[in-house]
Amino acid sequence: MSSERWRQIEDLYHAALERDPGRRAGFLAEACRDDEELRREVESLLAQDGVPAPGTQVGAYRIEATLGQGGMGVVYRALDTKLNRPVAIKFLSNEIADATARRRFQREAQMASSLNHPHILTVHDAGEWGERQYLVTEFVDGGTLAEWARAEKRTWRQVVELLAGVADGLAAAHQAGILHRARA
Repeated sequence: MSSERWRQIEDLYHAALERDPGRRAGFLAEACRDDEELRREVESLLAQDGVPAPGTQVGAYRIEATLGQGGMGVVYRALDTKLNRPVAIKFLSNEIADATARRRFQREAQMASSLNHPHILTVHDAGEWGERQYLVTEFVDGGTLAEWARAEKRTWRQVVELLAGVADGLAAAHQAGILHRARA
């Protein structure tokens, strides 16, 4: 499957997650039109057990929207209904959720929650929802690095300042025994 086709499937999957479950079929019928294979691929992703839809309550958190997906799982914007604040919830992917990955995820959540650093997200909570582990962090509405780079021409000083902050945060995490895995 080409990367362009996968991006199309992924984009439709995330767009479908943003909709009420009862409206997804109609959305996919319109979005996929005559491309049955595309519709089947998106529907198979949606059918995976444990994918929370917008409006789903996970403990004290109400899922609002999908923020992104990476190598370890899917990240959602949610509302902490106890404290009325936005949060981010990362669910560990079912595909890598063997016993070793689950223990590592829990250990990293515990270590990360002990960090207090201006360039590292604050961990609020961790738990399980169904069979899936999740991590709740502060929500930072800052966009992606790619968006930042495309928004305007940056000076070398701006780039150095940003990268120094990233390096500082990574150094603090590494010093605490946390290894960050980046997706290429």
